[in-house]
Amino acid sequence: CALPIFSPLQVFAFSGAGTSGDPYQITTAAELASLSNYLGSGNSGKYFKLMNDIDLNVSPYNSGAGWTPIGTSANNFYAKFDGNYKVVSNIYINGGSSDYLGLFGVVGTSGIVQNVVISNPNISGDYGVGALAGGNKGTVTKSGVRNGSVTGTQRLGGLIGENSGAITQSFASTTVYFTPGGSSTCCAGGLRSEEH
Repeated sequence: CALPIFSPLQVFAFSGAGTSGDPYQITTAAELASLSNYLGSGNSGKYFKLMNDIDLNVSPYNSGAGWTPIGTSANNFYAKFDGNYKVVSNIYINGGSSDYLGLFGVVGTSGIVQNVVISNPNISGDYGVGALAGGNKGTVTKSGVRNGSVTGTQRLGGLIGENSGAITQSFASTTVYFTPGGSSTCCAGGLRSEEH
């Protein structure tokens, strides 16, 4: 599938040491986007924490292709992200025929995403579409999505698109538009699509 063109990433000097006791502190949309610099299993020991609500209805994330998901099918997010029960609102992704779309693209096997609240997402793509993550192989806990919509043709859910990891104590109250392209397409769910 074709990939949309996204804006280049900035590198930040975060507050914090990136440890479990002193995580890197995320305070802006640009800092959140820069988590895409910390992909792969070599970053599994890094910890991040959201310190305040973030509205993604700002340039460059609210036009064109929109938000760049954190992690891809080839390069997963293996680090630990604590949303600190803050709200990430108005995430916009116009993914076209792209796969694994959400705030996170794919959470890797040792990746942890917890305590995240997403409000009013507007995300569309092809395979693996969810407000929090397009795909999850790791752990998602105490997280949820409210309002907004996700749209896709295969493996989509309100919270997680495709899941082979763990989801606990989480919720989704968003609209899921399943637009299958043929008889072989599968699957859609309110929280996640079929687990495999």
